Parts: sequence; C-alpha cells; structure tokens
Amino acid sequence: MEQSLLSYAFSLFLSLLFCMITYVFFDLCLRAKVLLAKLQNQGIDGPKPGLILGNITEMQKIKSIKLASDPSVFSLKEPPSLDCSSVLFPHFIQWSKQYGKTFTFALGKKDRGPLLGKGLITTNREVWSHQRKTIASKPQKIYTGYYI
Repeated sequence: MEQSLLSYAFSLFLSLLFCMITYVFFDLCLRAKVLLAKLQNQGIDGPKPGLILGNITEMQKIKSIKLASDPSVFSLKEPPSLDCSSVLFPHFIQWSKQYGKTFTFALGKKDRGPLLGKGLITTNREVWSHQRKTIASKPQKIYTGYYI
C-alpha cells in the first residue's frame, strides 16, 4: 500500500516535471521560431536572435565597433551633426543595409513597452481621458478666459 502510494507520487512528480520542461522549451524556443518563420514566409528577414537576450549582444558589439572605428563621433573639434541615428543606432543602419527597409530584431524576453511611450498621442480611452484631465485640470480651465 505504502509502496504503491510512493510510486504514484513519484510518477506524478515526473509527469509534472516533464510538462514543466516542455512548457519552458516551447516558451523559450518554439514560439519565437514559429513567429520568425511566419515573418520570413512574408519576406521579412533579420538577424538571428539569441535564446534569452535576443539581439542585444549583437547591438552592443556593432555599437562598440562603430565607436572604435570612428573616434571623431564625440570630438568637440567639429560641429555636431544633426544625424544622431548613426551614432545612437548604428545597428539599425547596418541591418537596414543588410536586410532591407523592413526587418526583424529581438530585444529579449522582457517586455520593453511601446517605443513612443504612453502619451496623449498613442493612448486611447481611459488612459487618454486620465492624462487629459491631468494636463488640463479644472482650475486651469477656469483661468483660461483671463489669459485670452
């Protein structure tokens, strides 16, 4: 009786462990590969991402190579250029030359949020209403007539 209960608990533990390993494998590997395969079928290609960090290490490598090859980027002898994208995002320039105008890249498993933030332009409904009320509060609305 005790032996069968112990073997039942052990088999339950092994099956849960197998399910957990399968889920982690699917979450880390297969979901991203399926999504990338769908995009590649549509003609959208990009650099191959790493398992956990995505393309972050490649971005840092390209940026350090760019800064090492062009030390005049941060010199004060010349007036600064208005094209700051080549300094801040050299990986985007390299990848757009390599993969075309539209390409994919990964920033890892952590959600980075929207690129434009959650401002009045990019939000909708409740968040927009709350931000609008915060910016133009009631006392400010009352005194607007005096300013005009």
